[in-house]
Amino acid sequence: MCEEEVKGCEDGHCLCLNNKCEVQECRTNDHCGEKGLCEDNHCVFYDCKKDEHCNTPDNPKKDCRDGKCRCNELVCEPVTCMESIHCKKNEICSGNNPVDENVEANTCYVPECKSIKDCDDQEVCKNNKCEPVDCTSNTHCGDRITPNVCRKNECVPVECAFHDDCEDFFPESAWLGFKCERNKCKNYECTTNFHCGDGQLCNKVVNKCFTPECIGSTACDTVEGCEDGKCICSGNKCSSVDCRTNTHCGWPLEASVCRNNQCQDVGCTANSHCQVKKNGHEASRCIVNQCNHSAECLATNHCADYDDPRVCSDFRCKKVDCLRNVDCVDQHICVKQQCVKVECDSNIDCEKGQICVDNLCVD
Repeated sequence: MCEEEVKGCEDGHCLCLNNKCEVQECRTNDHCGEKGLCEDNHCVFYDCKKDEHCNTPDNPKKDCRDGKCRCNELVCEPVTCMESIHCKKNEICSGNNPVDENVEANTCYVPECKSIKDCDDQEVCKNNKCEPVDCTSNTHCGDRITPNVCRKNECVPVECAFHDDCEDFFPESAWLGFKCERNKCKNYECTTNFHCGDGQLCNKVVNKCFTPECIGSTACDTVEGCEDGKCICSGNKCSSVDCRTNTHCGWPLEASVCRNNQCQDVGCTANSHCQVKKNGHEASRCIVNQCNHSAECLATNHCADYDDPRVCSDFRCKKVDCLRNVDCVDQHICVKQQCVKVECDSNIDCEKGQICVDNLCVD
């Protein structure tokens, strides 16, 4: 009745005393704001009612400004930590209500584990302690007689765990394909190309056999419009392209090659392309599709214009003692481009009654 009849009583601040509605400072804690309590209808204000009231930028206590205070019996109390970010890298904060009864509240400590990665193979990290379980992955359930999978750390029997579990599941079906989907065996027309007939492929999206226009680009050579070989098989369909091989671009006569199914002109593809160009000569070379005219020779016969014996080495004509025996003086022969003295090179070099055999005089 007071809320309806007396001004100031609309939000519940009134009491009926001696049959009169009297406005009070408060009747509930809600009337006193975040940090106040209603005591004997008067608001009494404290440091805090919850932890959030302590850890504010304007709190006069430094630890509280750093977020390391808790509300203990309406008073902001500094603690070692409120969160693990207040601890060292290998530590965690026990919090207000530690799960481990051996650890004090709001202290930093090194736990047995932070995650499952810190535990052994068939263990989980629960309340920062490693606990053994039946399984943590399907591999732990593979030694069962029937298929099992790991669910909520327990091995549970299922119809199938792997595709191979369904191999003998459909003995009377004409379809050869099978899959394990959501631990249920399902029969399909195909799952690989081997399940389809000659000239067919398996569409693995819908697991059905289909006859493609082509399997490999050479299959396009018999398709109308592709007789010149300038088609590729893309997505099992023949598509016309500029080229498939360098010969489609006029190579080797032309300095053009097929790249990404398009003819591309290049400086050269062979030495002969450079030798006929302006500034070209018999020693011009094609290096990475660019002509290079800096070489003096490519072979020793390119050094024939010199008066003395020369060989082609590192694309330069280099002088040597000899190329043939005739380049050496009498009783010398050419060995590895050097003139080497011998006992004889013909019978006339030997004494009467001897002959020259393998550059030695013998009786």
